[in-house]
Amino acid sequence: MRVAFLTSEFITETDSFDGGLSNYIFKVSIGLLKFGHQPIVIVSSNENSYLKFDGIDVYRVKPEQNLLYKFADKISSYKYQPILDLLSQSFYVNKKLRAIHEENRIDLVQFPSYQAVGCFVPREIKSVMRISSYQKLADEANGVYHKTIRERQWQILEKWSYKKAKNIFGPSSFLANIISKEFNKHVEVIESPNEKKEVNLDSSIITEIEAKINGKKFGLFFGRLAQIKGLLDLAEVLEEFLTNNPTHYFVIIGKDVGHRGGSSLDYLLKKVNRNQDRLIYYKEQHHDKLMPVIKKADFILMPSRIENFPNACVEAMSLKTIVIAPRGISFEQLIEDGVNGFLCKNANPDDLLKVIEKVVNLPSEKKKQIQFNAGETIKRLHPDITIKKLIEYYQSILKK
Repeated sequence: MRVAFLTSEFITETDSFDGGLSNYIFKVSIGLLKFGHQPIVIVSSNENSYLKFDGIDVYRVKPEQNLLYKFADKISSYKYQPILDLLSQSFYVNKKLRAIHEENRIDLVQFPSYQAVGCFVPREIKSVMRISSYQKLADEANGVYHKTIRERQWQILEKWSYKKAKNIFGPSSFLANIISKEFNKHVEVIESPNEKKEVNLDSSIITEIEAKINGKKFGLFFGRLAQIKGLLDLAEVLEEFLTNNPTHYFVIIGKDVGHRGGSSLDYLLKKVNRNQDRLIYYKEQHHDKLMPVIKKADFILMPSRIENFPNACVEAMSLKTIVIAPRGISFEQLIEDGVNGFLCKNANPDDLLKVIEKVVNLPSEKKKQIQFNAGETIKRLHPDITIKKLIEYYQSILKK
């Protein structure tokens, strides 16, 4: 099969290489190659170009602000630029898809729910939408409650995409159930692939960290510094955690997306107060530098307010690291509390701190058993299992 992936992000792009969607598409593409299929990635970019990336055909497409865009933007008094940007992105990505299809037939196209990339998918090509998020819930988790149509532009376009999609699947049972009920459609659940690879790792970041902490342990958060990812909960627990545990530092690796008009990092530093010297920050990193840090962490905090099927959790558990995450938002699909990780109440800093203290004080043998169990859990996500299920799902669509 020739399978095209439409996306707004991919690991070839400097501003989106670290996203969950980027890494998911890369892992699936590598898996399809191993099974003898041909993945083609068409990504919205800042330039028009083609490259071969680890055997994957990658077409980078730059959306243009054409005359129609400028006219629509002007007559709407520039109020609907977000929705125009998304529609423009979808139009040009799908224009490239049509050109590739005319030259060499595409069997199936997959697009994410995120950013409505599939709005202009050609009817002549069979297609499938993968749930990567649900903007309505994401906005609420970020503390944003849109009231006007202008404010809900992303939500409106995403809902239209869900209604239009003929085939939908997702990795999370939690979100699949919500989408199925909301749009009265069958949603298949297929978990995302993970294959443990430790080639060409870069130890520069972990070496710097170990020099700073001088033999002590550290907790780790990696991901966007945003409310949806648990910024507020981190801010509430870090000072007390560091005060109570002088044997520990805390490391944060991720993109500072800002908070209330200022820097997310500055917000955290003010909250940490007297313990700022034991909070270590690095901006987002590629996997070759990030994975050695994950392996050495005493525990990983993932206090997200909502999740799909968290790649970050999968990666941490595959490296036999203990993850602490909230109940009720997909993590139960991976974590059995006290067996291969730990769960806490969602958006509850007090309970989060209690669980952190429990993990820090675990007996050595108990900790080793939980770490081992974490690694064993992730084996079910090996591409030989998950990619095979995905291919069977693709084939069932083609037979319809």
